[in-house]
Amino acid sequence: MRIFLIFSLLFIFFSCSDDQISQINFPNKPFIEFDWCNYKTNYDADDLVEIFIDYKNILQNRNLSSSYLDPLFEPEDYNFIKMDGFENKGDYLEFLNFKESNSYRRWQRKFNEVASCSESEKQFFYDFSNKKIDAVKRRNNSMEMSFCKKLPNVELSQIVDNLEVLETNNELDIYILSPEILNDYYDYLFLLLFENDRVIEEDFISENFGFLVNCQIPFTKLNEKKISFDNYPLI
Repeated sequence: MRIFLIFSLLFIFFSCSDDQISQINFPNKPFIEFDWCNYKTNYDADDLVEIFIDYKNILQNRNLSSSYLDPLFEPEDYNFIKMDGFENKGDYLEFLNFKESNSYRRWQRKFNEVASCSESEKQFFYDFSNKKIDAVKRRNNSMEMSFCKKLPNVELSQIVDNLEVLETNNELDIYILSPEILNDYYDYLFLLLFENDRVIEEDFISENFGFLVNCQIPFTKLNEKKISFDNYPLI
């Protein structure tokens, strides 16, 4: 369906260039990387189990989180997303150096036998929700994504204040991600995390943030106001 292609293009079209990788816009904000990945012929998720155990082992002393996001829909151009979260972009840049090590390169070769992730279509975000990224490490969690534009004269601080009240009252984890490369199409990606057996109202983000942001952007032409994933923490 066309909606899935539009969804992926929201990320891919605004990906970073090499010149912007080393630039740090918000040194104290958590930094998130999304990788779009496909299985190679005759491979599937079961073939990655041992590989991701090795991934955890070589990264266990590093300050990051990592999740395998399994889409609860049928994407046309990827099979899963690998989401890595860092306490700040400085940690991410250190991680880039670590990826040149022999241990990581050995792991990467094993991964590449089973799946591939596009280096040119990585997407990067800063998290403005004023909390650590630990929520993505919880098992049995689902994740919903909503792309939103802030309404005229709305400040980010207003959205964050409303978020903190909402989380306290509803016992949810909500992240407000701002793309590293700003664009005219959307301002924020909302990540809503909750336990798998919990029922969330259909228009939760719009109902609770609708006076601050508009989440009815073009990728929802088929009435899809959110995109959902099963979240499997790796680290």
